[in-house]
Amino acid sequence: MGLQPSPISALIDCLASIVPRGKLDFVELIATSSERCLDSAYLIKFDVEGRLDARVNVHALSGEDVKSFEDVAEFLKVSGRIIRYYVERGVDVYVSVSGGRKDSVSSLIFLGSLFGAKRAFHIITEGISYLNELWFQVYQHLKGFHRFPQEEKQQKYNAYKDLINEVLHPSKEAVNLVEVPLLPVTNSFRKNIHNVLKGISSGEVSTKSEEIISVLRKMGYVEFKEKTAFLTRLGKLLLDLLEG
Repeated sequence: MGLQPSPISALIDCLASIVPRGKLDFVELIATSSERCLDSAYLIKFDVEGRLDARVNVHALSGEDVKSFEDVAEFLKVSGRIIRYYVERGVDVYVSVSGGRKDSVSSLIFLGSLFGAKRAFHIITEGISYLNELWFQVYQHLKGFHRFPQEEKQQKYNAYKDLINEVLHPSKEAVNLVEVPLLPVTNSFRKNIHNVLKGISSGEVSTKSEEIISVLRKMGYVEFKEKTAFLTRLGKLLLDLLEG
């Protein structure tokens, strides 16, 4: 989630029209602890659960922005657990890379590939830049929405329904759904990476792993001190993700 709900709500509309049975069963929104971000997320939750009969969960990160390695690591761990949970249960996962910062977007493409999401999508909007100003205006009446009791949420939603609908649901002509490719990662390949990282962490590395270690070193997951391999903070993070 970013500070403006339109990119996510518009993408949800698009996905609902292309998924099997035309129905999304679950929507998982990841938001920072920023008031505006949480208000946007809970407004989408209220709208989607009322319109699409889908269950929407909001996951709040500890910080107000994703702008450091630690912030990205938390985002990856939360997102990774969600994707793995559904994939391991045979549920088709569609990843949204609309909204939020570029580090979050790239992280979701990485996780979607790593854990076997089905597809990933982004939206391109045309001629609706005015929605930013419109959202700013309507948001003045919705501040604190995520903390409102359900009855007050309903009252606020009803009072500004037309404006909210205009913000959350741009016309189809103004929205282009763009598929973003995911890299197909097999279970065996993921397991090999996991075993190599775990081996390096414990000091037990197989000589058969030289090629994988070379690639991991090139990408910054592994470094050497003399002839001994060590995990960098990226390598430790990847190991954490693979171990769930």
